Parts: sequence; structure tokens; C-alpha cells
Amino acid sequence: LSDSERRDSLYHQLVLGISFFDTISAGASLVNRLAMPQELEFVPNAGVFLGARGNERTCVAQGFFLQLGFGSIFYNIALSIYYLLVIRYGWKEHRLRDIRYWMHLPSVVAVGLALFAIPHYGPMTFVCYIVKTRDNLVAFTIFGLLPLL
Repeated sequence: LSDSERRDSLYHQLVLGISFFDTISAGASLVNRLAMPQELEFVPNAGVFLGARGNERTCVAQGFFLQLGFGSIFYNIALSIYYLLVIRYGWKEHRLRDIRYWMHLPSVVAVGLALFAIPHYGPMTFVCYIVKTRDNLVAFTIFGLLPLL
């Protein structure tokens, strides 16, 4: 990041975006069951939550940061488009500057998905994430499954 030429390169910006969202998601995964509400130490038919030390807010925070992990997937797609344009179509850096902001759209989409899914985060077997129930099946599909397509 100290070299301004690399900092201005779209390739390096996309790789930085992937790294940023991967790091956030990995940190949320690292806390694992610690973020789950303490009162859920054991729930029949849902699994054993050994090590649950959190509360509802920590559960929502973990779900939010795990959902941000989709930003990494979206940035990987943008990086694939970058490779297509550079390798197949011979685009140079000056031409890529015209679409630079569109290539960073994944960060906006990832943050939007994570924010709008906040009411639907809850404890699952191993982590707090979007809980699939009859009431929020549409939300589960939009925020949990649709980004994977």
C-alpha cells in the first residue's frame, strides 16, 4: 500500500477488497459459538451450544460480519471480470479507470445485504446467521441463498 502506483491499480484494489472481506468474515467465524446467547447453552433438537458466552447483540454482530463475507465472493467475480477484460480483450489500466467504480459495486452490495438482514440473524447450530423459519423464508432466500447464485 505504500507504493502509489500499486494503490491506484484496479487489480490491487480488487485483491485488497477480497482480503478485507475475507478477514472480516474469518474474524466472525473465529468467535464461533462464543457469540451465541448464553441462555442457549442447550436447545433440544437444535444442537448443543457448548461455550455460548454472548447475548442477542453479539449474535446479531456475528451474523452481520459473516454476511459481509459475501463481499469477498462478489469481489472475486469482479476480479474474474478484470482478468477477462485484461487477458482476453487487452484492456489497459487507463481504460479500466472508466469502469473502476462499477468494479467496486460488490462492497456496496455486501454491506447492503448485511444491513438489511439484521432483523433475521439468530443462533444456528454452530454460528449466528440468518435463521430459516416459516416467517422469514423470503428473507432467508434473499440474503442467504440469492448471493450464491
